[in-house]
This record gives sequence, structure tokens and C-alpha cells, in this order.
Amino acid sequence: MNITSQYIIFTSLLIFSCTSPSEGSSQVILFETTLLQGKEILTDEYGIISVNFFGGFLIAALNDNPLSYAIYDTRDSLKKLGTIGRIGNGPDEWKGFYATGQHKKTGLGHSFWVVDPIGYKLRLVNIEQSLHKGVPVVEEEYSLHPKYGLNQYTFRMDSGVFIGNLGLGAIDRTRLKKLDIATELSSHSELIPTVNGIERADPSDFYEIYFDYLGMKPDKTKFASAMFLFDRLDIFNADLTLVNSFVEKPEANYSLKDFNFDNKTFHYRSVKVTDNFIYAAYRKQKFTEFIDEADSKISTSPKSEIRIFNWEGQLLEVLEVPYNVMSFAIDEKNHLLYIIDYYNEKNIKINISNISIYK
Repeated sequence: MNITSQYIIFTSLLIFSCTSPSEGSSQVILFETTLLQGKEILTDEYGIISVNFFGGFLIAALNDNPLSYAIYDTRDSLKKLGTIGRIGNGPDEWKGFYATGQHKKTGLGHSFWVVDPIGYKLRLVNIEQSLHKGVPVVEEEYSLHPKYGLNQYTFRMDSGVFIGNLGLGAIDRTRLKKLDIATELSSHSELIPTVNGIERADPSDFYEIYFDYLGMKPDKTKFASAMFLFDRLDIFNADLTLVNSFVEKPEANYSLKDFNFDNKTFHYRSVKVTDNFIYAAYRKQKFTEFIDEADSKISTSPKSEIRIFNWEGQLLEVLEVPYNVMSFAIDEKNHLLYIIDYYNEKNIKINISNISIYK
């Protein structure tokens, strides 16, 4: 594994063209840009690397030793309720884990799905019961054999069917994969964008080139895929057909021999979705600057965008923030945006009630 793979795993943490696969044409999309600044929160927590929001809880991955998830109550001034999970080989410990962004309200309370990319497990973990008992309370657990390649963003559909993007070392060459673990029948999305010669890439290079952040619409009908190395966001149906793509205009003709990571530019950093919108963190940055920041944990130009799309394929609004957004979470009901600026050791809350999409 080379240095780019290591940093991608760690962070798993404008004019656009809107291309319809049915029409094969492009059009300029008009959108509003809003400048925002927030206030610092959780000032004693400097090791948060990613966040999710669900049911009044802010779920924060802590880059401590061992790694764990801290749970904060957004209804009670972000009071820390405790931690869930830990990395290790002992009882109630996991080899690795991160939240996929898929959540579920059950009779036991609020639960969130967690992937163990090293142990090849997908677990539904109950928040309230885990905090009460002091150990992870797992409501559902599925083993995902390494041969499936689904050890990154993996989502449970219904009746033993899973959809996800592929992790490091996967054999398949696709963006998204749909798998029925009972029958082992699978289907794949189109591999876009096209990279000439990609069949010659080894699994590590393929993973880096097509790395993306994936979110599933809560009703399980669509997926939003925001790419790290390409300036594009794609929307797929649950049958893995392409709905729409947002790409920088014009998009280049790519070739495998052109992928020298020392001179590449990175783009999307995270994606979060709701029934109404797709929210994608975007920061266009050269590879060398990205590595310097990761090594020094200092951001020389802390500025990012949160791009907001609807599920029909329209870019609605761009929120400009003076932070290097490594991860973020959306409380859509209360119009709050939570931002993690890891390299500058800042955790931010922004009231976004006045943005145009909420008016």
C-alpha cells in the first residue's frame, strides 16, 4: 500500500455540467453561493476525525488509542454521553470500524450501521443500550467475506441484499456492487469515468483512482457517489443504473499512464444525504499540499465548500466556509451544520437557517 492509500483510508473517513444519461447532453446549472462562519464547539476534543448525526445524537469518531465513537446529545448543549466501541482483539472489541451513515430507529432506540473493514463485518449498533451497558449492543451482524470486496461503504438493503463501493484489494472493477449473500449473485454499476488502460492497474492503484464517498438515500432508492480524485458526483438508482452526473466542464479523456499522484488534484472529501438533499464537502487541492497538511496537521489555506444537490440532479447551493472540512454532519430539521477541521483542531457548529434551500 502506498502513501496515497494510507491517507485515503485515514480520511474515509464554479460551473458544472449536468449530464443526463438518457439525453447525453449537458447544460449549465445556476446556483447560489452563501458565505458562512460558525462557532467552535467541543473545544476539549482535538481528535475527532469524522461525524454523523442521527436522532439528536452527534456520533464522532475519535482518533484516540484505541479508536472509539463518542456520543454527544445535541439536545443538551452537546453533552458527552459516553463512548461506543474500541479497536482491539479482545471481547467486545473490533479490528476496525467506521459509521456508514445508514441509521435505523428500532424498538430499542436509535441504531447506526458500522463497517469493520478488517474483520469484514457489518453491524447495527444501538446507541442507548450500548451507552447504558458500557459495551457495544449489536442488534444485527453480517459477515462479508473478503472475496466480495464490500469492506468500505456498505449498506444493507432488504432480504440479505447489500450495496456498496469496493475496498482496498477488491478483485472486481466497478464503482458500485450489489450482492445477495444468500445466493452470492451480484451486479455492478457502470465503471465511470472511463480510464483507458485501467485493466492493467493493480488493485491498489484501482482503489486510489476510483475512491469515492458514498451515501444512500434513507428510502434506499438512490445513492450519491462523490469522487476524491475526479471532479464529479454521480447519482445511481438502487438497481445501479446511472441517474445523473455532475462533472467539471469539460471532462478530460483519462489514461492510466497520466495518473502520477504527485501532480494530481483532489476534490470531494465527504458526502452526507437526507431524503431531501445531497450534501457534499468539496476542496480542490493539489496532492503535495494535501500530504503536507496530513504530515504537519496544519492547513495553510482553510477554505472549503459544502455543495448541496437535490436527488433529481440539480446543484442548488454552494456554502463557502473558512475551514478545511475533513468531515461534517447535517441536522436538517434544526438547520445546523457540524464541521470537523481536523488539521486545524477545530470543531465547528454553523446555523444554516438562512440558506436559500430552506426558505
